[in-house]
Amino acid sequence: MKKREFLTDVNIVAATLVSRCGKILHHTIPNLLKWSDWVLLMQDNINEETRNIILDYKKKYPDRIQLAETGFPPATVEQENAPRGLFHRFKPLQGQCRQKVFDYIKDKNVDILIFSDSDEIWSNSFPELLKEFWSKPDIMGATCKPVDVFGDMSTIHDRSMTGHTRLLKPFDGLSALPYRTACYYNGLTKTNRIGNSRTLIHLCSLTQEKRDWRDKSWKPNHKKSQPLWSLPKPVYEMTPEELRDILHKEPDMNIEEYLRGGEKRKPVGVNNATQAMEDASNLLAKLDVTHFMAFGTCLGMVRDGKILKYDWDVDFICLGEDIEKINNNKDKILEAGFTDFKCKKDIPKWKKEDGTMSEEKYTRTYSFKKYGVRIDIDPAYLSKDEKSRIILKGRKRRIFCAKHPAKWFDNHQKERHYPMPVPVEDYLESNYGKNWRTPKYGPVSWDKRACMSQTYECK
Repeated sequence: MKKREFLTDVNIVAATLVSRCGKILHHTIPNLLKWSDWVLLMQDNINEETRNIILDYKKKYPDRIQLAETGFPPATVEQENAPRGLFHRFKPLQGQCRQKVFDYIKDKNVDILIFSDSDEIWSNSFPELLKEFWSKPDIMGATCKPVDVFGDMSTIHDRSMTGHTRLLKPFDGLSALPYRTACYYNGLTKTNRIGNSRTLIHLCSLTQEKRDWRDKSWKPNHKKSQPLWSLPKPVYEMTPEELRDILHKEPDMNIEEYLRGGEKRKPVGVNNATQAMEDASNLLAKLDVTHFMAFGTCLGMVRDGKILKYDWDVDFICLGEDIEKINNNKDKILEAGFTDFKCKKDIPKWKKEDGTMSEEKYTRTYSFKKYGVRIDIDPAYLSKDEKSRIILKGRKRRIFCAKHPAKWFDNHQKERHYPMPVPVEDYLESNYGKNWRTPKYGPVSWDKRACMSQTYECK
């Protein structure tokens, strides 16, 4: 691991209490090693999974990780099984557990102690906070209010715990006993500590496993109606100011909408998707690819004037005649900042009523990403009789198509600067029914779409 390149003449040590942290430690331990000379892992009521993880890190970094134990009795069977039982065990011991850390480092050369929890990491802005903290001789502590992620490192919510003191310059008289709320340790006052927001990142809602554990053994920390914001890049790459500006904007979704989308089809957020849509449309125009807004993206822009907040990708249709312009310009697409370029060529050219299918495969879709948003481009091929445009759908066991009149794609109308099939109202009705103007959460099954056909034949 690369050695710290700032405050190299300052002895920076990190410490955290470990108990039932589990896989979250794969985020927190490397992060602490990144900022400190060595790390103390103080164990209390530890389980086997967590112990195995910290022993692996100790083996990997024998000179930079030190292990210790609080020595307090583990949870009883009743505490293990009772709702919030582990929470109620730890709270009366919290001050004593934290004092064990202070006692451990007392005779060691420590200029700055990073004392964050085992489900917290620091963003890439942390060096600026550390340098500010060290530059003020009279400041002995820094109280940090975190930003909380939900589900992944690019989604945050606005509810967070109060600021806790996470940076210290150890001094005589510093004590965790008697314990004061929010880690306002004895010896610290309002005049000798500073505050900071959104440099610390709280991972208590990062994974479903962690959320389930908190609901059972600790305390629930979110409601399904709680708003969420999507970030253009991972939270640890964002500055506190950038995060503040994001949180001042309209939320992209709420927790219920995120969870309904699932891990694979996570809502991407209105702001990210809108920028990705604009960049993709401009790129296709530069490549001379005739394209149209499609599916839920088209629905949101026509009906609501913006992308649906629970959508998980941006959809376009291109003419089948233009696919070589995409195939031949992959390098230009990547140079424009898009990533993860894929061409899915897995749908037969035709499918008959008797179920027989062509051995020749056509491109079903192109996809690439920007701002964490997937952009899908589905070719619309001319039918054999040239009366329809065929958009190949499905995969493997279930193969069908979306079939539209070819004349809808002879020209286009612009809605809010984006090309759409003409008439767009007929296109949307063929996908979402006569009541497409009435908002309804979630995708419409292809079996319920008038444009769906089980048979087709491309020219």
